[in-house]
Amino acid sequence: MSEVSNPVPAPDAQPKVERPAVVVRPKPVWHVDTRDKVALPLTLLIALLTVQVLLYSRPMPGFGMVVLVVAFYALRWWHSGKAAFATRASRLLLLATALLTLTFAFFSNFSLRLLNHFLLFCLIAVQLFEGAPGAGAWWEPSMLLRRAGLFLEGLFGRVASVGAVLASLGKGAKQKRLLAALGGGAVGIALLCIVLPLLRSADAVFASVTSQAVQWLQENLGSAFFRVVLALILTPFLFSLLYQLRYPKETAPSNAKATEHAGLDPAMPLVLLLLLDVTYVFFLGTQLAALFGGEAYVAEVGVSYAEYARSGFFQLVWVALLNLTAVLSCVQFSRREGALWKGVRALSVVLIALTAVLLVSACARMTLYVTVYGLSLKRLFTYWAMAFLAVCLVCALRKVFVPSFGFFRICFASGIAVWLLFNYVGPDAIVARHNVNAYQSGQIRWIDTSYLGTLSYDTLDLLENIPECNYLVTQQRQQAVDEASSWQTWSLSAWRAAK
Repeated sequence: MSEVSNPVPAPDAQPKVERPAVVVRPKPVWHVDTRDKVALPLTLLIALLTVQVLLYSRPMPGFGMVVLVVAFYALRWWHSGKAAFATRASRLLLLATALLTLTFAFFSNFSLRLLNHFLLFCLIAVQLFEGAPGAGAWWEPSMLLRRAGLFLEGLFGRVASVGAVLASLGKGAKQKRLLAALGGGAVGIALLCIVLPLLRSADAVFASVTSQAVQWLQENLGSAFFRVVLALILTPFLFSLLYQLRYPKETAPSNAKATEHAGLDPAMPLVLLLLLDVTYVFFLGTQLAALFGGEAYVAEVGVSYAEYARSGFFQLVWVALLNLTAVLSCVQFSRREGALWKGVRALSVVLIALTAVLLVSACARMTLYVTVYGLSLKRLFTYWAMAFLAVCLVCALRKVFVPSFGFFRICFASGIAVWLLFNYVGPDAIVARHNVNAYQSGQIRWIDTSYLGTLSYDTLDLLENIPECNYLVTQQRQQAVDEASSWQTWSLSAWRAAK
């Protein structure tokens, strides 16, 4: 009977090692239809317009900005359909965007246009993603960061969609014929660049007939080529943004149950508010003494009245903003229970009242300064900022007594409305009118003509009454003629000054 033994592996044999399975990630599926195919060349045109308006409008774009924004939103509406402006909030934000865009066509102040570039860009980013998954409600403060992230994701996250659209063009006989025609045109243009110089050198008559066209090409070909290259670089990112707006990514619903935040112990905000209140009581005591005591009281403490008048109001506005932030933070994050919470509310009300007095003091000091030295756009804007802060203080007072009150909702809408109002009241004309009247009445001793020259053309009719401004007015009107002659820089303000 034979014995059966287990086989012994050979010394050189290696044990088998199981390799982990290779996970093949599925390729992203790109939805491409006829609208996407047509939208790609239209996006190239928008990119060309963007380069032309933003980089080749000197000194600043005017009506060209209106054309650019209208063209972009027209493409957005056509590409995405009615879903682009389906909600009431989206339409209201679109109205605010339109009003801010029109300021470029109506007014000509360089500083406001520069600031409005940034604000318009931010407002468009907010409006584009209204109602999009993951964008958050417009009245939530976190929506600013969310929509900024969505905007960046839209610019850079869907660039591959351009390749999907181009690949789809090669399917079918018509698409192949179109690509062949485009290729033939590119080769033909390259050959013409070689043939035409040879023909011009071979025939003097042909050279004479085509001289003007050649001269125009020599002057503009380099610049036009550079613009086309910039537009080609910009096109994939703009199309990526449009693609994301039409095909947004669905966010996975959260399964976690919302838990109520316990909040900070009320003792912490209570002490913080108490320290601020005591400090501002002492500070405002000295302010009121200076305001009511006048020049004599200020001189007693060793400060000239002019020095007192021209310092401090901008700092006071920043202090008011910090106080507002402190009140909102204490009310939002404090645990709302017990006697300490009542103390937090009471001290918050006191701080809001002290901040209101602080704003009145800043406004009085600003008025004193303007009375002596005249008005400027920066000082007028400070008045506007203080008015907006007053609205915020009223909303903060409401927030103290009703913690669920939507503070950001009111202040965000009010901020947009206040800024649009500031643009449309004609701040340059207000500044010039005040300074001219104050100078003619003897209230101020001299008028800063160099500063008035930096304002918009809306001030020229007022400055004509000042003999010292004759040269300035002539120079500004000539510049207005240049701006009004181009559709990119045209504005109603420049057109009226050029007449």
